[in-house]
Amino acid sequence: MKQLSETWFAEGYIDFELKKYTLLAYLQEISKYFNESKLYPQLADLIFHYNNIVAFRENKKYLQEHFPKKTDGDPDRKATVAL
Repeated sequence: MKQLSETWFAEGYIDFELKKYTLLAYLQEISKYFNESKLYPQLADLIFHYNNIVAFRENKKYLQEHFPKKTDGDPDRKATVAL
């Protein structure tokens, strides 16, 4: 089974479409195991990756709240980081 690394969403090129297809391929492979009622270790791995992305999103929000200004000289413009 193909494994995702712990930081798969931040490695290599940060290309939304590429990351989306990487995740889709991973989920399709995991789905095959689920259809065969083989939950271990795929379910634990899936939960880990879900919690990892949720924590990343929460940390991103925290950083945006504490560093709300862009450094481009426009003091009224807020920083934006998309996930």
